[in-house]
Amino acid sequence: MAKRTERSAELGKPPLRRAAQRRATTSGVLDALGLSWADGAPADAELYRTVAETATDPIVTIDDAGVILFANRAAERTFGHAREALLGQPLTIVMPADVRDRQRQSIQRRIRMGKRRLPQEAFEMTGLHRDGRSIPLEVSFGHFTQGRRHLFAGIMRDLTGRRRTERRLAVQYAATRSLAESATLREATRRILQAIGETLGCLVGAIWTVDRARQELRCVEQWHARSASVRAFEAMSRRIALAKGEGLPGRVWADGEPVWIPDVVDDPNFPRIATARREGLHAGFAFPIRLGGEVLGVVEFFSREIEQPDHELLQMTEAVGSQIGQFMERRRVEEAARELLAREQAARTAAEAAERRAAFLAEAERLLASSLDFETTLSTLAALAVPDLADWCSVDVLEVDGSIRRIAVAHVDPMKADLARKVRGYPSDPAGRHPRTRVLRTGRAELFPDITEDGLAAVAGSPEHFEVMRQLGYRSCMIVPLVARGRSFGALTFVTAESGRRYGQVDLSLAQELAARAALAVDNARLYREAQEALTQAERANRAKDEFLATVSHELRTPLSAVLLWTRLMARGSLDEGKKARALDLIERNAKLQAQLVEDLLDVSRIISGKLHLEVRPMDLAAVVEAALDAIRPAADAKAIRMDSSLAPGAEYVAGDPSRLQQVIWNLLSNAIKFTPKGGRVDVDLRRAESHVELTVRDTGEGISAEFLPHIFERFRQADSTSTRAHGGLGLGLGIVRHLVELHGGTVRAESPGRGGGSTFVVSLPLPAVRGPFARPEATAAPELSLDELPALDGVRVLVVDDQPDARAALALILQQRQASVTAVGSVAEAVDVFAHELPDVLLSDIAMPGEDGFSLIRRVRGLPGGRNVPAAALTAFASRDDRMRVLLAGYQTYLVKPVEPAELVAVIANLAGRTGAR
Repeated sequence: MAKRTERSAELGKPPLRRAAQRRATTSGVLDALGLSWADGAPADAELYRTVAETATDPIVTIDDAGVILFANRAAERTFGHAREALLGQPLTIVMPADVRDRQRQSIQRRIRMGKRRLPQEAFEMTGLHRDGRSIPLEVSFGHFTQGRRHLFAGIMRDLTGRRRTERRLAVQYAATRSLAESATLREATRRILQAIGETLGCLVGAIWTVDRARQELRCVEQWHARSASVRAFEAMSRRIALAKGEGLPGRVWADGEPVWIPDVVDDPNFPRIATARREGLHAGFAFPIRLGGEVLGVVEFFSREIEQPDHELLQMTEAVGSQIGQFMERRRVEEAARELLAREQAARTAAEAAERRAAFLAEAERLLASSLDFETTLSTLAALAVPDLADWCSVDVLEVDGSIRRIAVAHVDPMKADLARKVRGYPSDPAGRHPRTRVLRTGRAELFPDITEDGLAAVAGSPEHFEVMRQLGYRSCMIVPLVARGRSFGALTFVTAESGRRYGQVDLSLAQELAARAALAVDNARLYREAQEALTQAERANRAKDEFLATVSHELRTPLSAVLLWTRLMARGSLDEGKKARALDLIERNAKLQAQLVEDLLDVSRIISGKLHLEVRPMDLAAVVEAALDAIRPAADAKAIRMDSSLAPGAEYVAGDPSRLQQVIWNLLSNAIKFTPKGGRVDVDLRRAESHVELTVRDTGEGISAEFLPHIFERFRQADSTSTRAHGGLGLGLGIVRHLVELHGGTVRAESPGRGGGSTFVVSLPLPAVRGPFARPEATAAPELSLDELPALDGVRVLVVDDQPDARAALALILQQRQASVTAVGSVAEAVDVFAHELPDVLLSDIAMPGEDGFSLIRRVRGLPGGRNVPAAALTAFASRDDRMRVLLAGYQTYLVKPVEPAELVAVIANLAGRTGAR
């Protein structure tokens, strides 16, 4: 092959004609060379060789069989074959397989036709590089002969650079055009992906945007060629999120620069590598979407071929990315402006609607206030709703017996008003199928935007009823309740027909507001009528009150006068010993009488009997609170408990019974003091809350467990009902509070986070409707108690066990007055210690004591040496049959019920000690 090359280079060298030298095209030069050779000028061959070797485009010489006789160095660079490897090979070695046969046949055809020359015009074809990649070529051939041989000289220009330039320009043009023709960002992204992808011959493309909050990239738009099948790759792209620096988009986001990967299948930082391999994706590139120095997103494309980076294309994509970023910002600003304009228009529309609504409601309120007769008020309401709110409107009220009565009907068409009134004459709705019945029962409005004949048939009471409703032409309907003081007493029905108007939530809100104002007007009218009736009753109550106060004054002064008289006589020392004893007896008896009287005044007609009657009138609740605080303050000071109060102006007056409300407040305060440890705090807050007054008592005490909280207001229920409880009481206080508050039309609730979290009690009372005189409690008399003859107890050793110091001292004093030898202790442990030193003749023990109780004591005593024979009496406030049996079964011989009479105490001790008879 080397000798053949040398012979080709040493062809004749005829002189070069100047006309050929001046030809403008490469094929013209080759033709000139060919003519020179044809004329036998060997000098031209050397010139041809020199020109060919210095040319930057590939130049080859082939014979009529298409065998390469000569190739310059540019051919070596362009096709990747060494020149020695090309010589002697067919020209089709540098052509793809699909064009080889066509090229060979074209040359041979021209030779057979006897043509001396090939066309001068250049044509394009695809070349083949040694590594298998395609090379776009522009080819020109010239024909000449050497002797009888037909030879051809050709110039092949590599169009790769030009194609890339054209491709870059096409991409930029396509992107610019897509942005210019798109109205929205979503439309622009779709067009850009398609335009760039089709221009570059890509298989798939996607746009990723940056999620600033999560600091990740998400795929938001995709495109693929029609012939592509890349569902798995696209699905994975939609599913995953990429961090900065992760994958192809992540690298672009991190660096802010375009990135080209010749083959993603070989790239270690490509999370979608497996899917890409399965679907035949190789080359990929991506560029950033930028706005200033910020990366807003990334655009990526992939193709089936392995391609080396096109740096000029990547550089151009930076400009495209900036264009997209500016477009995104521009559309964002435009969208924000549109949204702002839409909000302004919506606000203007809403303001206008609110203005019309306010005017409508103001007119409604004026008309509703014009009458104190509730039926007139409701008729006015129906007329007001037509035609502004409905084509026709009806008003129904709930009677005491549960039946429904239609008060008023108004229709925009007077001819149909009578037809609408017929609807009320049809059968009642005991099954509750009609929506109006549900609204009256539940107190909740119902909206029916669209009414069909099937819907009418479902609620019709009869065929005639259905026909009337069909003739009225129901289109849309609202039914709203009339509610006063938490009770539904009627319903408004709004219907559209001829107007074709369709009700929505805004209409329902307006109807509910109108119903609320109408209900208030009706309630005021009813209250006015009730107030007129109450006025007469109040006058009678005034007279009864004066009589009641006179009786109470008499009942209070009688025992006080006796106590005061005898106390003064004793203070002067004018009584002898006999009269002193009588004076003490009288003072004791009258004190008990007065105590019983006070107890009766606080619990007139016990709540458990259900006979409590209140004298309700507007009153100064703040003054009652202050009085209760003053009464309870000594108890608080004794435990160093801080008491703070906040009495808001405007919350002073409520409708209530002053004495009963004072009882409520005192019970709540005493309860708070009782369960708050030393150094704690109790807060009292009185304020107005809309249509009622709230009194709050909050403490930092023991709190209430979640299990007991639901039962806190039940009578006789205590959180600790054992005999070892630390706090006494019968568990009636909070039960009385609840009943008294409910009798005042109010509510009371308790709140606590649990043990150790303190407690909060909130009393809610309605504001007063009418004013009247203050009420006073009534009095009842208490029975007088007498003392029996007391037996002597000299020499009897009595052990008294009681945790209350005052009770312990009183018991000891009574027994010592009968010559008993008394040892008084305050706990079970102290009592056991006494038994260890000396056995008493009689044991008298309280049952309910903190720590260990009387039951524990008797068990321990019966286990001591000699303790089994010591007679014992229990002192208890538990007086039920079960309590008595439990005391006796525990080991006590008898029991005394608190409060114990001195005579009974002495008699029991004497009986246990074997002493009988009077002193």
